[in-house]
Amino acid sequence: MAEVQQDADGDAPQPIVRNRASGRSAKVLFENTAATGEGDDGASEPGLVIPIWSSGEATEHRGQQAMTPPEGVDATDRARVLDRLTSRQSQVSIRTAITGDVNFSWHNVSVEIPEKPQKNLPAKRILENINGDVKAGSLLAIMGASGAGKTTFLNLLTDRTASVLHVSATLAINNNAIKPSDVRKISSYVQQQDLFFGNLTVIEHLTVQALLRMNNSLSKEERLERVHEVLAELGLAKVTNSFIGSVSGGIRGLSGGEQKRLAFATEVLADPPLMFADEPTSGLDSFASQSVVQHLKGMADAGRTILCTIHQPPSEVFNIFDQLLLLAEGRTAYLGPRNEAVDYFSRIGYTCPSGFNPADFYIYTLAVVPTDKDGSKAKIKAITDQYADIEKEKGITDRPLPVPSVRVTRSVRELAHQHGENYLTQLRVIGWRTFLLTLRDAILIRVNIATTLVTSLIMGLVFLGIGGEDIVAQRVQGVAGAVFFVIALNAFTGA
Repeated sequence: MAEVQQDADGDAPQPIVRNRASGRSAKVLFENTAATGEGDDGASEPGLVIPIWSSGEATEHRGQQAMTPPEGVDATDRARVLDRLTSRQSQVSIRTAITGDVNFSWHNVSVEIPEKPQKNLPAKRILENINGDVKAGSLLAIMGASGAGKTTFLNLLTDRTASVLHVSATLAINNNAIKPSDVRKISSYVQQQDLFFGNLTVIEHLTVQALLRMNNSLSKEERLERVHEVLAELGLAKVTNSFIGSVSGGIRGLSGGEQKRLAFATEVLADPPLMFADEPTSGLDSFASQSVVQHLKGMADAGRTILCTIHQPPSEVFNIFDQLLLLAEGRTAYLGPRNEAVDYFSRIGYTCPSGFNPADFYIYTLAVVPTDKDGSKAKIKAITDQYADIEKEKGITDRPLPVPSVRVTRSVRELAHQHGENYLTQLRVIGWRTFLLTLRDAILIRVNIATTLVTSLIMGLVFLGIGGEDIVAQRVQGVAGAVFFVIALNAFTGA
């Protein structure tokens, strides 16, 4: 939302636009305001706020194409400014939509393992005709029993599906079809396994990530300011200068919950509008799990669209989610508001006992019992068929598929191009990180010193007694072999 600020000299007020990444304000002047809110079909794009000058006042209007400049702008300047607005209209309006509200949807998602005649293995369907969407500002939980297809589904959405699989799907952002590879460019993915350098502090780790991954138009000071904002946002300010730690390396550091929040902080730095997380509560106790999911909810409330798989969460954690997607045998058993799922299952004949954790109830209901596979699969088929009938009644399966938009594709790629640094900057930042890691690894330093001393001694012995006219071809060849050995040793040991 734009604010209005009166200039000190009494001129007409100018709108102030809040920068979502940094929280700072920046004046928008008429000549450098390039936004109209018009789409390709002439319809206004939702969520785009355009300042309009009229009678010396700045007002807000959504989707307005015309713009009345302040007094004193002659016809030549007016034409030049309007030409600039027209040429940049598509790029800025779509970029604003992408970096703002993102409604993400998937249509006719199917994944199949192809047949392997040489091993006598038939084709196997992992996912079958899954449809759905999640609105901006929502936190979606993807749940299901083991083998339901949760991980495969999340991997497909994030363009991490194995190449041997046969995949059929249409993904869309704000009802514009988009390639999975382009979804990956504007989203972030938090893996189940946290991968950190234990010898780095929290601030050092995030600084490296900010210098390598944030918008390259931002200065170093702006990036560091963003780092401190994210630390405060995810409750990590008190451990800013603490080592991350590593159990395998024997380094004491952050707790499991703090490391998981640091993983989210790493991905949030670039301020992605769309986020995916693979079992963010894995390995955490109930309190740490609740803290992590509560922070996810806070990020969703800030306007991000977040999807995550989760395995049997406690009721306190489960109740934090807004939306719920239940998968069973590769099909959709339910998709909708989390707090309406219990009533839905009651209507189809499966009542959750009073005081029972709904998350556990859904898993038990949709699981394949090893001692009764046929009966379990028949029950799951009945549940998923009923939900498919509901989709048909609502016309979900009959809706036309989203079509690609050249504007959206171009804008996504331009936006992705802004994130990342050139080779020299990457080399400098990674070199600084390597220096810190080496300096703090006492064992590695001792090994390198010892290796250097030993190789130096070998070189000295090789050249001992060689000089002047005593050098012959055979001895030179032996020296060359020794030098090669030393160089190879240095290369492999890093001495």
